[in-house]
Amino acid sequence: MRFSIALATFNGARFLADQLESFRAQHLLPSELVVCDDGSTDGTLELLHQFALNAPFPVRVERNERRLGVSDNFFRAASLCQYDWILYSDQDDVWLPEKLLGISQAGSRHPSALLVAHQAIVVDDRLNQTGDRLNVPSVSRPTLVRARSLRVWHPPLGFTIGFDARLVRDFPVHSRPITPHDRWTFVLATSVGDVLFLPQPLALYRRHASNLTQFTPTVPLVRSLRQPGNAGAFLEEGEVIRQVSEYFDRCQQAAGPWRGAVEQARYLYSRQAAMLLTRAQLCRSGSGLLRRASTYVRMLLIGAYGRNSRGGLGWRAGVKDLVRVLLAP
Repeated sequence: MRFSIALATFNGARFLADQLESFRAQHLLPSELVVCDDGSTDGTLELLHQFALNAPFPVRVERNERRLGVSDNFFRAASLCQYDWILYSDQDDVWLPEKLLGISQAGSRHPSALLVAHQAIVVDDRLNQTGDRLNVPSVSRPTLVRARSLRVWHPPLGFTIGFDARLVRDFPVHSRPITPHDRWTFVLATSVGDVLFLPQPLALYRRHASNLTQFTPTVPLVRSLRQPGNAGAFLEEGEVIRQVSEYFDRCQQAAGPWRGAVEQARYLYSRQAAMLLTRAQLCRSGSGLLRRASTYVRMLLIGAYGRNSRGGLGWRAGVKDLVRVLLAP
């Protein structure tokens, strides 16, 4: 494996030096670093150009002519990468020295994987460990998940993944139905190929006041199952999945070697979208027990709780929906 790092920057001078030095300290050095800056007005560009002078690998720094926003900036950086595998890098985290080597070794053992994701250690703005672990993926051993076997709602964050560059070269990003770069890359990977989850932390995840993503409190399960507001969430999920299905439908003619996988993904997501729209009826406010029960039986009959790889929502969804039928106010 030869790795390109795609780094998106914007006014990141406060923490950027730590991240750049962690690239230099890798046991397996990247083949290149590609940086796209989105119009920084602090010292970000100066740091980058200084680092490029003596980096042990090629560094390319591009400044966008206009602001692209985080995700499109990442995709522009990825589009400029030359090598077979790409790693997204935020500007404020720190990679552990074994990150690239760990991904390379895992990918070599599982050549069917289009994406490898690892865990991370949560630290504060001074890199002191908080005791928390970013455990998406939540696995205790290396786990290979086959194509189209996963739901797409809890993807790993971008800085924890390495992926086959063909995902951004062979599939158009301008018409993607999901905006975030990391989530969309994960959806593509798990739709057309296998993904590999690693249990070991390979990066420090810095938490500070200006993070774009923050932890959100987890709502207790029983309470969440009793909330009629879930109807809106399922309607929204169903609409997103429908758009993903339509995206793959548009891609079929130009999919080349991906055509079979693309057709299967199109069909499965179309089926899941219909299931989610029906599922929303279980959570509608004021829906009586008899109506909820009849909807649940109908979903059982049409195979709504079958495997994700067959277009179902999974058996866990079936258990949760049974609780909704019985407990909803």
